[in-house]
Amino acid sequence: AGGRRELHLYQITPSMAAIENLWAGHYRGINTANGVIDRVGAMSDDLINDDDRNRIVAEAKFVRAILYFSAVKIWENIPLITSEVINLNDLEVPQAKPDAIYAQIIEDLQIGKEFLPIGQGAGRATKGAATALLGKVYLQMTGFPLNQTDKATLAAAEFAEVIESGVYNLLPEY
Repeated sequence: AGGRRELHLYQITPSMAAIENLWAGHYRGINTANGVIDRVGAMSDDLINDDDRNRIVAEAKFVRAILYFSAVKIWENIPLITSEVINLNDLEVPQAKPDAIYAQIIEDLQIGKEFLPIGQGAGRATKGAATALLGKVYLQMTGFPLNQTDKATLAAAEFAEVIESGVYNLLPEY
């Protein structure tokens, strides 16, 4: 129902509501994250301390990285927007190549690794989450369309960092 039949039959068109909603949802989230990054990043020291500013911006960059990672896997060539769009004249943005999108994702996650707290997080972004996602990003880069097989070593290093952190473990019984 509701266009899902076409999805299951791989009869996808750009005008399908499900595809439009997915695209719009990604870019609404990216624009919200960009707004947080821009606005909190610009706050003066009398409004916010450096630790809170760095953590909040890192959380927003983590969210932006997740959304861009999802979008680039689905659509490949997508617009790369790194500041909040508040003017209708700024709506025309050219597509970026996947390597530019992945470079932004990596940069955002490295900031996350630096400024996000260590621990389980209770639903918030953490250093471990940023590290694990960075490992997934590197692993994805080894395949199509980038085929950068040298990233496999980087992925393994990121995953090892999560495993060896001592913060996470497997359940004794599945």
